[in-house]
Amino acid sequence: MTLRKFWRAALLTSAVSIAAPHAVAQKVIVPFVDGKALTAAQLNTMQQGFVAASGGDASNAMALAKASSIARSLSDRFAEHCNVLDYGAKNDQITDDTASWQAAINACAAKGGGIVDVPGGVSIIGTLNVPSFIAIHGRGMRTSVIQSPTLTGDTFNFLAGAHYVEISGIEYNGFSNHRTGGSFFHICGTCGTIWIHNVSSYFAYNVMRVDSDGTEFGGATEIYADTLDFRNTQTGSNAFEVDGGNDLFVSHLTMDNDWSSVQPAAGFAINKTGGFWLSDSDIINFTNNMKVTGSNNTAWGFVINTAFDTSHADNILFDAPNGTVIYGWQFVASWISSASNGDGIHFQSEGGTIDGFLFATGKIMNNSKDGIDIESGLHFDIADSMIVGDGAANYSANQGYVGVRITGGNSVQSIRVHHNTIGTAMQYPIYPAVAVKVEDQVSTTNYSDYLSITDNDLRGTLNKQGLYYNAGNRQHVIAEHNWGDDGDD
Repeated sequence: MTLRKFWRAALLTSAVSIAAPHAVAQKVIVPFVDGKALTAAQLNTMQQGFVAASGGDASNAMALAKASSIARSLSDRFAEHCNVLDYGAKNDQITDDTASWQAAINACAAKGGGIVDVPGGVSIIGTLNVPSFIAIHGRGMRTSVIQSPTLTGDTFNFLAGAHYVEISGIEYNGFSNHRTGGSFFHICGTCGTIWIHNVSSYFAYNVMRVDSDGTEFGGATEIYADTLDFRNTQTGSNAFEVDGGNDLFVSHLTMDNDWSSVQPAAGFAINKTGGFWLSDSDIINFTNNMKVTGSNNTAWGFVINTAFDTSHADNILFDAPNGTVIYGWQFVASWISSASNGDGIHFQSEGGTIDGFLFATGKIMNNSKDGIDIESGLHFDIADSMIVGDGAANYSANQGYVGVRITGGNSVQSIRVHHNTIGTAMQYPIYPAVAVKVEDQVSTTNYSDYLSITDNDLRGTLNKQGLYYNAGNRQHVIAEHNWGDDGDD
């Protein structure tokens, strides 16, 4: 029945008082539409329409979906999605909508889970507590926007044990209220199976933080984050901080900052993880674009098809404090460039262990100091890559920066450097002093060993020196089939 025909039927019965469908039958006033009498169910729907028009409640009105034979009440239909507007939200950039959003989340949770629907507009939101089995769906970046009424505190706080949660189509906008603390997404250490996608942020503090559960290897598990745009993360903060967890998957992420406005610490601050995957992303303009810090379990990092472009210290820093370990990291088909005051990749140790690293089929270039600086490391493989133009900021003074530097301490063992171009390339001037440099031994008992440097093109350095090393007490060094301006090794 069309709306016009429905209200035409209503007009036919407007002269009588309808208390219930059977009352109409008693007065023998039965409206017809297209020559057919309205059924009792149609009359009931019409009656509910009158009630609603007079300010009443039509939630029990029955309705049929197109081509369906089963009528359901409007209240059942509305309960499928908990729209924040139905719980009092205004989305008007003025009203604090925190309580309304939380009421919608709680209503979905009370019936075992469901979808919280967020229309377009700007909502003022404080902290929301998110339980299991909830999907919060906005209309997309730039459309469903959150602003914070405070400078600190988390926005989406995942409750202890929360599982099977999805958040999508939301933007955090802090242009007028720059945060000084808290996280846009704070995922607890006992949470798991979380999806966050199609999300953007501006001037957040920690955009995303993943916690440990306090055990040796534990933390949040199976976190999937994709199609993300994080801009201007606040000074001193980390955009994506991982303090624990296993199986964290991040893809299609752009993180960029206007350094004249903010100076954030790290794009990724990985402090503890049992499995971290990053792919198809672009990380730009942090102090360190990635910083990996040793713990009792900072293991298994996989980075592929990702660019780390422009940093203000070491572009990627691996740091193992005393008593900690970092192991099992690999970078494949990735781009690391333009550290304005640091190395492309720097492995430093304060007494801890960095064990197992692969860099393959990638490019490291145009960093102000070394391309790769290995102060500490066991079982490294650097292969099939281009490492060129490093030492860029200091080349005129020839301060000795190199493509790959291997230090003289015995914390550096089992390093393979093979099938690379290291030194210069057509689009990069001749900056590095030496392509590969193995530092002199620290003492007769403290020296790097078990080194294999083979099949590399080491031409195009300031000192016309492809490979430098002093054998000293080293007994396990293979250096052969390398091309250099000073001759072939």
